[in-house]
Amino acid sequence: MRVDLDHVPDVVIVSSSFRTGGAEISSIRLANGLFADGVNVELLVLVDEGECRSLVSPGLPVHALRQRRSRYGFFYLW
Repeated sequence: MRVDLDHVPDVVIVSSSFRTGGAEISSIRLANGLFADGVNVELLVLVDEGECRSLVSPGLPVHALRQRRSRYGFFYLW
């Protein structure tokens, strides 16, 4: 995954996955709320899987790094 400098969101919310948990659900609710208010927001996850995936609003961009560990996952942004 490479960063597209022609398209830079106003807000990027980072989470490890969409597994059930307080932080994951809070991140999704925050992203959904900002998206509904017209903010250019995107979700960045290490792994695009989990029970909470269905809670993400349709049309909200989700980017997955496809990495199991955050220690190495963010190196794929560069």
